[in-house]
Amino acid sequence: DIVVFYGNRDPECMPYLDELGAMGSIGVRVVPVYERDAPPGAAAGLISPELVERYVDARDGRPVLVTGPPLMVTAMESVLDEVRVPQDARLIERFGPAPRPARTSGKE
Repeated sequence: DIVVFYGNRDPECMPYLDELGAMGSIGVRVVPVYERDAPPGAAAGLISPELVERYVDARDGRPVLVTGPPLMVTAMESVLDEVRVPQDARLIERFGPAPRPARTSGKE
């Protein structure tokens, strides 16, 4: 079984939520987390250590995949530290624009 913490800004910004939810029959449990305008009963705010611990034992050795924009991924790495997910169980992928090359002064 897999737990997917699917965080996004608001209910209007949750692509593929229905498709992920339809995977329940094969053991995928989706926990939508809304930064704002959360529907009643839904998780609100950011994905926190308390929220993760409510759904999974993060120290059971299962791999944990975190993917998203760099700032979000960095925040999630702190959450994983707090719930004591071992480094060798973490799969991390940051996406977004490529970093800009360092500027040179032209005087070398």
